Amino acid sequence: MTPERVRLFPMSVDLESYSSGSMPGPPREDWTFEMKGVTGRRLIRGGDLRGTWRIKSVQLEGTDVTDTPIDFTGGDVNGIEVLLTQRKTDLSGAVTNDRGETVTDAMVIAFADDPEKWGQASRFIESVPLDQNGQFRLQSLPDGRYVVVAIDDLEPGEERDPEVLSQLRSKGSRVTLRDGETRKVDVKVVTY
Repeated sequence: MTPERVRLFPMSVDLESYSSGSMPGPPREDWTFEMKGVTGRRLIRGGDLRGTWRIKSVQLEGTDVTDTPIDFTGGDVNGIEVLLTQRKTDLSGAVTNDRGETVTDAMVIAFADDPEKWGQASRFIESVPLDQNGQFRLQSLPDGRYVVVAIDDLEPGEERDPEVLSQLRSKGSRVTLRDGETRKVDVKVVTY
């Protein structure tokens, strides 16, 4: 992989200041990077343009800040190191109703079993609509223990709402994912 295929960006954790600064370009040839005009609390996110590389970790002066916002309020922040990986988890399955019939009109959410990992910009929450065969596939979740649930009446954005996730937590299937692991879990559609 070459640096020009990589994009890193500062994702706001404050919904009121979702975008500030310009979208950074690729890293330089020596793999160093700079993000200008960044303010507020941000998570570093990104990967390569083809989607084959993703962020494994972000370090700031030796401390893991992959899922901890970096505060850019005071100005420049130096010493951020980003580790990319090609290893992905792969979680797939099918969704049925109480009668065992295939469901095709629902959303599948996989979210961390640990409520401390919930939030608007969390890497530990991923959702996807079902395909025409009632199948789903999620490939961006980090290692961890997850709840997987299918919902047929979810409003956009509710999949990241801690109150909604709290209600769904007891209704889903549990699965543990390890780096590079492929898992399959079939779930029943639920309402909340």
